Amino acid sequence: MSTVQVQNSVVDAPSSDIRVARSNSVGSITELSQWTRDKVLPVLRESVGTLRPPVLDAAEYQFGWRDADGSEFHAYGGKLLRPMLVLLAAHVVSEIDDAVLRGAAAVETVHNFSLLHDDVMDNDRLRRGRPTTWAIFGEATAILVGDALLALAFQTLFRIGGSRALAAATMLEETTQDLVLGQALDIDFEKRDFVGIERCEEMIAGKTGSLLACAAGIGGILSGADTRVVSGLRSFGMHLGIAFQITDDLIGIYGQESVTGKPVGSDIRRRKLSVPVVGAMHRECPEAKALRDLYRAPRPLSDDDVANATCLIEQAGGREWAAQRAASHASLAVAALADTPMPHAVRAKLHALADFASSRDC
Repeated sequence: MSTVQVQNSVVDAPSSDIRVARSNSVGSITELSQWTRDKVLPVLRESVGTLRPPVLDAAEYQFGWRDADGSEFHAYGGKLLRPMLVLLAAHVVSEIDDAVLRGAAAVETVHNFSLLHDDVMDNDRLRRGRPTTWAIFGEATAILVGDALLALAFQTLFRIGGSRALAAATMLEETTQDLVLGQALDIDFEKRDFVGIERCEEMIAGKTGSLLACAAGIGGILSGADTRVVSGLRSFGMHLGIAFQITDDLIGIYGQESVTGKPVGSDIRRRKLSVPVVGAMHRECPEAKALRDLYRAPRPLSDDDVANATCLIEQAGGREWAAQRAASHASLAVAALADTPMPHAVRAKLHALADFASSRDC
């Protein structure tokens, strides 16, 4: 079954006894990011280092290891959420070994493959506070580097050897298909002026949820977890990813570019049907109708239009609805592992991840 499919239960938040802990989650994620960076980056750099110039040059820029002029640069701005989840999932059942680290590197490699292609397709010129790779090296080079990274991810897994690595590679292959489907739906939505809520959620399940589900699943597989635990981990990752993407949609509308490193309002300018927009459009009120009319306007959206749409989304209830939806998925992520035995410290970190996914501001 494709991981893009999401159970209908996501519409409603779970019962009140399931809550996501909100104690210092941002600080916890900062520490977890550094922990992940220390463990995974040496393996990731070794893997990426097998590429050859000029592909290597652009790849090292994408990962934040080189500047545009080729000089060393040490500001990899990614949160490393996906490799972090591989490591934490492995910790549910065992210690982290070389195979798990390589699995984490493979997942982060696929993530950057998707970012490279997404930036080209979305014409985004800024990511993590830096010019995007295609803006520096050109669209053709960025696409080729993305292709190379996708192949490299599977090569990294196959070098582990054994049945677990094969199972992990199979899961990653299926996930890549889901990623492509999610992105294809996202592009298709730009041609429409209205989509259903379930269709929108299917899109973000593929675009974001699928790789986080895969990250958790690969961590479980490579550490020897049984199928029941792997299934729970994948469900956790899927709901985590959906919560993360919904919050990302909110940040794209209401965040600050100085904090996020991305242009705010660009999704509205492209008339993207993100979750807050779809949630607002489904309301029966004058603001929702005005928002629908604005999205249907046969002209490019001006700065004033973007500002107006931003207000209409909030006035129609889209902002609050999306935030509640993200919180619901974060709670469902926690619930997915409620019956899975694991060390208390690992559970606390997974809960912090769920909280961060639904409450972050960058």
